Amino acid sequence: LSNYINALGYGSDDESKFLEFWQNNDLKIHIIGKGINRFHSVYWLAMLLSAGISLPKILFVHGYITVDGQKMSKSLSNVINPYDLVEKYGCDAVRYFLLREIPALGDGDFTFEKLEKRYNSDLAGGIGNLLSRTLTMINKKNIIFNRNIIYSLKNISQMLKPFLPYTAEKMEEQIKTLKPEPLFPRI
Repeated sequence: LSNYINALGYGSDDESKFLEFWQNNDLKIHIIGKGINRFHSVYWLAMLLSAGISLPKILFVHGYITVDGQKMSKSLSNVINPYDLVEKYGCDAVRYFLLREIPALGDGDFTFEKLEKRYNSDLAGGIGNLLSRTLTMINKKNIIFNRNIIYSLKNISQMLKPFLPYTAEKMEEQIKTLKPEPLFPRI
C-alpha cells in the first residue's frame, strides 16, 4: 500500500512530488476496485493516520468489468488488453463504450459484440452520420448556410471534447474544411 506515496518520493531526499500531489493537495481522490475496498478504506487510512499523512478526501469504489458475464482472470484467459482495443477501434471509441456501458458504481459487462454495436450505431451511425450528411449537403447543394448550423456542430464538438477528444478534433477540422470523412468507419 505504501507504494502510492513512495512512488511520489515519500521518505526520499526529494519529496517535492509527494508534497505536490499528495500532502499539499486539497483534493485527493482515491479510486479503487471493490475487491480491495477493505485494504484501502481501513488499513491504508490507518497507516496514513499513524504516519501523520493527510487522508484522501474522496474514496471512489468502482465495480468490476466482466467479460461475457465472468470476472476477468488470467487463469481463464479472458483478460482484454486495452491497448489491443485502442489499436483496433481507436481510443475515443473505447472511451465512449466504457463511459456508455460500464456503470460507475456497479459491475459492467464487456463483449466485443456490445462494443461493435455501440460503435456502429452511436458513433458511426449517430455522430459520424450527422456530421457527414450535414457537410455533404452543404457541399453538394452549394448552400449558403445559416451560420447557426456550423455553430451547432461546433457546440457538439465542444461537448464531446472531454470524452472524445480526438473525435472532436476531427470534427472541428472537417467543419473548417467542409470536407466530410467518416469519423467512425463502420466495422
